[in-house]
Amino acid sequence: MDTTIDPCDDFYQFTCGNWMNENVIPDDKTRISTFDSIFKKNINILRNALEGEYQENKKLSEDNKSYDKTIFQQLKNVYETCIDTDKIEEKGKEPLVELLKQLKINENKLSYNDSKELTKLVIKLHNTGASAFFDMGVSADQKNPDLNVIYIGQSGLGLPSKEYYEEEEIINAYEDVIKNMFDNIFDDETRDSAIIAKSIIEFEKKLAKVTVPSQDMQDPSATYNENNLRSLTEKYPNIEWRDYFNKRFEAYDIENGIQEDSLIIVDAPQFFEGLNTIVKEADIETLAAYAEWQVIRVYGKYIKEDLQEPLKKLRKILTGAKIDPPRSEYCVRIVDGIMGMAASKLFIEKAFAGDSKEASEKTIEYIKEAMSHRIPQMPWLDRQTRNLAIQKVFSLTNKIGYPDFVMDPKKVSEEYEGLTISDDDFFTNVVNSNTFDIGKNLKDIKKPVDRSKWEMTPQTVNAYYNPPMNEIVFPAGILQTPFFSAKDPYYLNYGGIGAVVGHELTHAFDNNGRQYDSKGKLSNWWSNSTLEEFNKLAQCFIDQYESYYVEDKKGNKYYIKGKLTLGENLADNGGLARAYEAWKISLTRDAENAKKHNEKLPGLSQYTLDQLFYISFGQIWCSKSRPETAVQRIRTDPHSPPQHRVNGAVSNSKHFSETFNCPANAPMNPEKKCLIW
Repeated sequence: MDTTIDPCDDFYQFTCGNWMNENVIPDDKTRISTFDSIFKKNINILRNALEGEYQENKKLSEDNKSYDKTIFQQLKNVYETCIDTDKIEEKGKEPLVELLKQLKINENKLSYNDSKELTKLVIKLHNTGASAFFDMGVSADQKNPDLNVIYIGQSGLGLPSKEYYEEEEIINAYEDVIKNMFDNIFDDETRDSAIIAKSIIEFEKKLAKVTVPSQDMQDPSATYNENNLRSLTEKYPNIEWRDYFNKRFEAYDIENGIQEDSLIIVDAPQFFEGLNTIVKEADIETLAAYAEWQVIRVYGKYIKEDLQEPLKKLRKILTGAKIDPPRSEYCVRIVDGIMGMAASKLFIEKAFAGDSKEASEKTIEYIKEAMSHRIPQMPWLDRQTRNLAIQKVFSLTNKIGYPDFVMDPKKVSEEYEGLTISDDDFFTNVVNSNTFDIGKNLKDIKKPVDRSKWEMTPQTVNAYYNPPMNEIVFPAGILQTPFFSAKDPYYLNYGGIGAVVGHELTHAFDNNGRQYDSKGKLSNWWSNSTLEEFNKLAQCFIDQYESYYVEDKKGNKYYIKGKLTLGENLADNGGLARAYEAWKISLTRDAENAKKHNEKLPGLSQYTLDQLFYISFGQIWCSKSRPETAVQRIRTDPHSPPQHRVNGAVSNSKHFSETFNCPANAPMNPEKKCLIW
């Protein structure tokens, strides 16, 4: 805390000022935050397990012991092949060169002016894990969330967002990176890497122009555009859609993966209209060069160190990071990406106590109760919408800690059946993992939606709301200090994990989540008058957050995109209010226990318990970012920067102003306050 700052002037600086003074961003990091202490702890737990010997669990059956040992060895193989940089150096560029040879991208370029042959190229790229031109996957139908359907979406840019293609300095650096990577990978002197790089840049610039901005991709109704094979073929004929889908499914032995009338959801029709023209007009040299670059961009970071240096340079330019993270940290991340659910057992056994789950369940129960009390108090909600909203609150399902199957070695083995892990080739393991994940996703087209599925691994320091499932999910990784501790006073826990729970629940009623009913169906269940009032109130938040900004190294200001961040801003504001109300509910449920768990901590006697609740909320968001990363997140991240998440939420809270006795029109107590939930 920085007690030289008046909390009514800048609450974020008040709560996080000393933390920011005392913490320096390490050279290998793009940003640091209070999340990092948990992240490091989780990484170290997994690293120690992966670097140690197999520990037999005597409680397991003999069959499960065998599965458990095999899984551990697979995890260890992934980690050790990643750590073994000598072997990676020895292999040089050959793994990537061999992959490119197998794909025969440049060899077949003369045929790419034919849509059938171009489609074959796209199929090969997508089956390899390169999302060139566009992306495709299988997921729950948002209007019928028990069924899986096909989605295709805009993709194919090599830079984080379309804005970067308008910046000459970035484009020049990106062009150099592409040229240098081509020089590093190819020995063919007949290929002019400078010309190749320019052609790729120009092609991606065209893609960027037709790419729909991130802030315009936030409305699930607008990105749900129903199509089928015939309509895709009529609208975008320069891709052979029947061939594309049939052969993608056939590559994984999936029979009848698509029918003539199968539902295909397109997220951005105008992008596909533009793409259809771009690929028609592009010359074969450019199409081949772009395709090769997409593969190099994905897999170039897994080869010999000096050969991937241009890609590292690009990362440094875009994020400001000065060096690579420690290899062990990097390799634990690789394990988490390839076999994260299998690795979670190692984490859970060391780090997740039963009291965390029990306390979290109680917190969620009280947050739901608080929301059910809040909804009837809102005059802009008509009676029918109000009743349906309360029904949605109590229809929410909770997932806490981890999915049960991760503690069952046989079931974990079944989860990764078909994934081949090498004990001596890191590059092969990455390729195998990508193709395995692609196939696993495509095979879902023949299955009903698995509502038990988790989108995050248990060791992840995060949480989420999933609209089609109407569920809130809290992995074990986040149920730790500073967000939660069974030993901490309740007012700190509710300011921490309580605000996170309230945030995720509020997502069910933000500008996106409100479009899904209690069963997770994308539907219009609000009356027109209620929606009109919601939009008026939401505009207040859009205007408020668009007045906030970050600065780059040169002092240029980049303002928050109010529409892009609206859902997260509503969740931050509503989550804080519900967390406070839930804490008060907890005090009435078990008065004796509540008294014991709400005592003041030593050295904080000058603050009331209500003030400490808000201080806890502020401190979970303490953070520092490099200017380059701050700019990138402004452009791509639906979350506002941490300082604005804190100050934006408390400045809208009348109770906060009363708690800290803020004078009228103080920065944290403006006359105009935004309020929805």
